[in-house]
Amino acid sequence: MYLRGNVALERVARPWLARGIPVIFDGCFYWKTQIRDLEARLPFPHQAFTLKVPLSVCIARDRGRSATPSGAVEAGLVFRKVTRFEWGIPIDGLQPVGHQVRSITSCLPDR
Repeated sequence: MYLRGNVALERVARPWLARGIPVIFDGCFYWKTQIRDLEARLPFPHQAFTLKVPLSVCIARDRGRSATPSGAVEAGLVFRKVTRFEWGIPIDGLQPVGHQVRSITSCLPDR
């Protein structure tokens, strides 16, 4: 299922990337194979970041969503799945958003 999603991501992102326009993929990646497949489909310069927060913060943020929250059990399942491996540059998700953005942009090439 997730590899099929990469086909859709490639279709949308490739034209932008080919013109040198950055594209951001934001989401929970459950498998390394999913990330490797996306990297193979889109062989452009890229950088990966992982937002690091404890489970309690994930549950609290889920609870605060305006859309229907997933619930503590589901948030815990996702948390355990996405924290099974490390990928990219870790970003401290407990810092203020502006600090997180600066941490990310400081790792990107100048345009």
